[in-house]
Amino acid sequence: MALSQLLDELIPSVDWLNLPYEGVKILMETHKSTLVPHAFYDSEYSKEQFAFNATINKDDILLNDYLPLLDAINVWLINGKLYDTIIKYFPLAVIHNHGSVLIESALALANSHREETPVFTHVRKNWFDVVVINNGKLVFYNSFRYQAKEDFIYFLIYVLEQLELNPDVIQLYLLGEVLKISEIYDITMMYIRNVSFALPFDNVSFGFNLGDIPLHFYFNLLNHYQCEL
Repeated sequence: MALSQLLDELIPSVDWLNLPYEGVKILMETHKSTLVPHAFYDSEYSKEQFAFNATINKDDILLNDYLPLLDAINVWLINGKLYDTIIKYFPLAVIHNHGSVLIESALALANSHREETPVFTHVRKNWFDVVVINNGKLVFYNSFRYQAKEDFIYFLIYVLEQLELNPDVIQLYLLGEVLKISEIYDITMMYIRNVSFALPFDNVSFGFNLGDIPLHFYFNLLNHYQCEL
């Protein structure tokens, strides 16, 4: 079932999704996006700029997020039917790409912790994203498809090698769908010395019922309202 159809069935049946809210922000995960420096971005040519990295299907819609800390535009795709469904139920919703929040959060945390070259690895189902910050600047961002833990570590180590980063020295932050008791965590610890889970911004507070939730699972979602996108 397409996600748009699933939402059509789900949203009307969930009471709290139909309450009046002051604002609605939605975070979309996708592996199709491209970063364009703000100085070189032109909305009239966004399709051409995006086409350097990915193909655009006839049902797709291009959206863009401005990343203030990076001073760049993240151009990304969303399925047109899915977009129409979201707007049908939440006409004033602000929709951002998960990569925009991930990059802005990584930059903010790296600057606040004053770490030289932190590496942020966001684990998703069959995909993961890598963000590398060096001296407060973004030096790498990309998404990789994987099926097994060996694929995951191969691409991660490849990135470190290409950037000449020592796995015994760098600080790697894991976030997303990864547990401490998991194959992904175990194989990461085999090859990288300093591994920890990334936590949301310190000024986020939670109710009692959320105390047992692994916060790194929802790093992007919880930081979404803190990022000035």
